[in-house]
Amino acid sequence: MCFDAALRAEARRLFDGREECAEDAEDAEDAEERRRNLLKMTLSLMSRRAFFYQALLALLLVFTGESWAREWIYTNTGHFEVFTNSRPRDASVLIGRLEQFRENFLRILPGAPFREPRVTVVIFDSERDFRPYKPLYKGKPKEDLAGVFQGFPDEVVIALTTEMDLEQTIPVIFHEYVHLLMHARGYRLPPWLNEGVAELYSTITVENDQLKLGRDIPYHLMLLNRNKLMPLSQLFSITQSSPDYNEGTRRSLFYAQSWALLHYWDCGLAKEPQQFARKAKFLELLQMGLPADRSMQEAFGRSLADVERDLGAYVRGGKYYMRAIKVEKVDYAARVKFEPASDFKRDVALENLKWRLQQNGDATLKMLQFAEREPEAARPYELLAAMAMMDREPQRAIGYWQKAVERKSDNPYIYEQLAQNSLRQSMHAVSLNFRLPESAAAELRGWLDRAIELSPDYADAWDWLALTEAFSVKLRNSVVNKAIGKRELLDERPRFMAAISLIALRIDKKELAAQVADLLLARPDVQAVPSANNRITMDGVGAAAGGGSSWMLNREYYPDVRYIAQNIQRHLRSDKPAEDDMPEPAGFELRDAY
Repeated sequence: MCFDAALRAEARRLFDGREECAEDAEDAEDAEERRRNLLKMTLSLMSRRAFFYQALLALLLVFTGESWAREWIYTNTGHFEVFTNSRPRDASVLIGRLEQFRENFLRILPGAPFREPRVTVVIFDSERDFRPYKPLYKGKPKEDLAGVFQGFPDEVVIALTTEMDLEQTIPVIFHEYVHLLMHARGYRLPPWLNEGVAELYSTITVENDQLKLGRDIPYHLMLLNRNKLMPLSQLFSITQSSPDYNEGTRRSLFYAQSWALLHYWDCGLAKEPQQFARKAKFLELLQMGLPADRSMQEAFGRSLADVERDLGAYVRGGKYYMRAIKVEKVDYAARVKFEPASDFKRDVALENLKWRLQQNGDATLKMLQFAEREPEAARPYELLAAMAMMDREPQRAIGYWQKAVERKSDNPYIYEQLAQNSLRQSMHAVSLNFRLPESAAAELRGWLDRAIELSPDYADAWDWLALTEAFSVKLRNSVVNKAIGKRELLDERPRFMAAISLIALRIDKKELAAQVADLLLARPDVQAVPSANNRITMDGVGAAAGGGSSWMLNREYYPDVRYIAQNIQRHLRSDKPAEDDMPEPAGFELRDAY
């Protein structure tokens, strides 16, 4: 480097004409010869340098792809935990689109606060990298997948590759993400409404500061134009096991008509006064278990025949109105900041993805090895519990959840599941006088307090915490006050209402206790027989739009709530006082809650 610097300085001095003047011709000739030699040396040096830089650039271009294939980076946006070996900019754009979609969906379809499940996103740089993790068909990776969205009770995984065309895949990912957000909010919708909402809202686009909803879906339009609409009574009766939901063109027409009905309600009637309040009422009635025709009559003041006629006119008119909503212009991709992923985090994430998509038989063994590799890590035990639940071994899952808690898991789902399992066993066919042992109550409160600390709007955790308080020897007034303060989140939740009725009875608010018990027993979902299958499943998302099937959203039933409400009614209708019918001092006012 010193020689190079001296050579450049000498060349510059000579070329600038700053050579000392020769006093005779011989000196002049010597100076010129020196000038020519220096010029040759400089040109030779520049040539070698040029070759060196060109070679270096070529090597960088060659090895950059390999380094991306080796180097994994990580980010957690608060909504998505992301692992990728693609270029940060490509990954940031994809995650930015997911963040933008999520924020805008919640903006135009608002509701009570809720806990979102863990969402792990893995973005591969190439199809070659993605291939070992793809779902299998006849023992081989599916070739037509650019992305996969798979949902489970404890977690959702999304896997994509930036190498394939994602413009057809992204709307399908959005479709399934709508299902996730609706499920997280507690909605258990009938198939026509579940798919109609997802199909409509997957078309959200943002241009500058304009959010647009209701873009045409050409395939749906073609089917609607070529086929007669099915009667709404038939559409509303379709279940996940119906031929109309599963067979070829019939399934496609079911999706198209469900989309058209939601498009008519949310876009065609968007300017109608009270339209969105009516739709919210309709959803509320459906959640209570009322039939769709009765819910429609009570919410919209329209009969099934009226709505069927209106929808037919909307489809025949061929004008599908778009809603435009002004939104803040945000560069979501710029918010995504990556850091190097540790080898342990990367390895666990990839093994988790492989198990979720392929159900590989050696996943449990590998996860146990990860647990040995990082003894203080909670994540392997969280996944071992998920595997045990998939194998229908709940006791083994409980053991792994407890190990995750010992390692200070930051997943609120783990704490809620432990509490739910324990409390369900304690509450089985108990009398109103039942009280939890103090040690059991302390353990339950510890789990549920932690779940709510991690996720303040975790409605399920609040349900079980309210019941824990109701069955504890001593009420924690501060906790009951906080629960009542969550009315927006917890109002109309059967277990929470049952807990409020029990607490009201304990503090001698008998009128309120009776009122809430009566409301509970009037609900069809409280009176119905529970479903035996609560698992959520989701098939892969195809490279072509429309691939994959929807979440199996099974309605939740409440035999425990029915038993509590019936016992409260029996107790209040009899003159015989309960064993513990001594009013307790209360530091809260329940009457304001309902």
